[in-house]
Amino acid sequence: MKHLQVVRVLRQFSPIGILQRESMLLLTGIILLMLSTSLPGMEIINLEQQRRVPPKEPITYSFRLRDAETRQVRLHLEARFDWDSLFGYTQGLRLTINGQGVTGSRLLNKPLAYKTRNGGGNQWAQVDGHVYNIMYSPDFSDRIKTDTGFKYGLYEDEQEPYRFVFDLSGLTQHVGSNEIGIETIFAPVIFRNVRIEIDENRQPRINDPAHLIKPAPIGGVPDYQLQSPPVIDLSLQVNAEGIPELLAEQKKYPLHSRFSLPEGKWLETDAVPWPKGSFKKNSSMEQSWETPNYRL
Repeated sequence: MKHLQVVRVLRQFSPIGILQRESMLLLTGIILLMLSTSLPGMEIINLEQQRRVPPKEPITYSFRLRDAETRQVRLHLEARFDWDSLFGYTQGLRLTINGQGVTGSRLLNKPLAYKTRNGGGNQWAQVDGHVYNIMYSPDFSDRIKTDTGFKYGLYEDEQEPYRFVFDLSGLTQHVGSNEIGIETIFAPVIFRNVRIEIDENRQPRINDPAHLIKPAPIGGVPDYQLQSPPVIDLSLQVNAEGIPELLAEQKKYPLHSRFSLPEGKWLETDAVPWPKGSFKKNSSMEQSWETPNYRL
């Protein structure tokens, strides 16, 4: 029995056992440290991990705030049309909080206006509107930004195709529950990572005109002096094709004219060439055109 006790003691205090316990304690400490430092000053209320919402079947989420809450209240979500391929975008999401529209001025994580790879573009929503454009996509990958062959792709660094973060501050209430309303419009929409963020660190309202007004400058007023307008030496010449050209600072500006005729027809002046030559300042010349109805 004594021998067995010694064995147990040796096992309990063996270097391997001590190392294993210390490793577990260290790992636990690291996890606790990450949880305590990853989101300083922020409280998160998870509402939905992922959900498919058909059109005209609105859903609601409820949450409560503590009394006299002064931190910024944000709604975070990711959304895309449930589509089998990248296809473009259209209005697909209507968003409210306590019956009030969450307008484009409250979008925090990206500019309202975006550009597409084919040279077009649009806005996620109007500044004072609460209906948002949603991208058609089979997944939440970044292919909509990296696929250079997709003409409706977004290429601007500051744009996030699927992620939306809204400032709900001022629309929430501290007594009773708050209700978020989500309605899809055209096709089913996949939502994920729907949550409320309550944060001491406020994100700026980058799309709110009221928050973009810069204060009047202070200090002395700079002096400005009127400058004389530049003098440009203009001349006129008629080129070899009989077209008049204005000459200014080694540049040529051809002059083309046409005059209307009855029955939607036109008299093109290029068909009757001007007299060739160069004409300096204060010189003059004449040219006339005959039409069936008048002489110019």
